[in-house]
Amino acid sequence: MSIHALRSYRFETPSQWASTLLRNWTQSDQGLVAPAALIADMLPHTGLVDANSAVAFDAAGRLCWVRPGPLTLVRRSAGSKTLAADPLNVSDREAAQRPLQLVSGERLLWLLLAAASPVTTHIAVDPDTLCTVLRLESKWRNRSNAPASGNGIWAVGLQRGQHCLLEISSSGSIREVFALPNDPAPIDVQLAHVAGTASLILLMRYDRDA
Repeated sequence: MSIHALRSYRFETPSQWASTLLRNWTQSDQGLVAPAALIADMLPHTGLVDANSAVAFDAAGRLCWVRPGPLTLVRRSAGSKTLAADPLNVSDREAAQRPLQLVSGERLLWLLLAAASPVTTHIAVDPDTLCTVLRLESKWRNRSNAPASGNGIWAVGLQRGQHCLLEISSSGSIREVFALPNDPAPIDVQLAHVAGTASLILLMRYDRDA
């Protein structure tokens, strides 16, 4: 990835928030308040077993998610009233971990798992065979990912107090793209990909008193 333009925007005051695309949202002392229209009902045929799942749309446009314990891939085709639930062919160690985020690449599904140790675990799964194609452990603490070209992903990693944008390839290599501004240091960073473009959005949350 070549960084052609890196622009930053600060949202703090009501007028600054009003300049965004968050239509009909309001601001309170606790943050943003979503309009009631965004309150959603549960999907048919889902229940408590689907709580704490990691959700994404796959390359075919199907809604899918990974249930926790044991890790199970659930898919729902557009217009279909039934769900297909298939356990992932992963190790017992992987199956016991909680899914944090699911990202769909061109061919692979990337799953970020919650581990008890500081080590971050990613597994790349072939959605057709349900087998793990790649298992990657990293010392980068990672909470947010987005799809990249060539079946890879972008990730925001944290190490020794410094956030960094990372590019993880389908072969398992990790490239440090650039360090994020750290003065003041953000308390949380989320990564989003703009569909149909090569643009990434980094949402950085700061302590108001910093």
